[in-house]
Amino acid sequence: MDNSIDPTRFEKIEEDKCPLMSGTLWKWNLPADWRDLNPSWVGEFLSKIWAHYGPPNQVTYEGFTYCFLDREMGMKFIAYCPGSGPAFAGDFRKYDNTNGFMILEKEFNSLTLSVKAFEKLLENTVPADCEIQFDTDFGIYRAGARNGIPFYQPIEEN
Repeated sequence: MDNSIDPTRFEKIEEDKCPLMSGTLWKWNLPADWRDLNPSWVGEFLSKIWAHYGPPNQVTYEGFTYCFLDREMGMKFIAYCPGSGPAFAGDFRKYDNTNGFMILEKEFNSLTLSVKAFEKLLENTVPADCEIQFDTDFGIYRAGARNGIPFYQPIEEN
């Protein structure tokens, strides 16, 4: 049985069509073994997404952001990398003046299924050669992959 995910299930969408998040970020970290003792996890995340969807929507302070629509589930989410490492975000909560933030179960469950499918796609993806540069608190860094080997390294340290 083929457990692969068709990359066309996910469409890279323009930033103005990304979920607003209402200031709510939801982090879904990549499997722990991708990050353990691996300084190139940022490059791995970037280069595996780049292999299917090209450069990120935006290179940001300390990382990058991609915006996606899961055509099968109808869910929009972002795959991004802030200073704390690779993550996913989506809008699955609402604010109520009486109760504060409340989780919208249907949206949360659908978003979880979308992100798990996207992670499965990345698990079965060979890194593409690519490179971006971005500022951090520690100086200018570069991330990507060369000859299929991910990297994340300083160019200029503060």
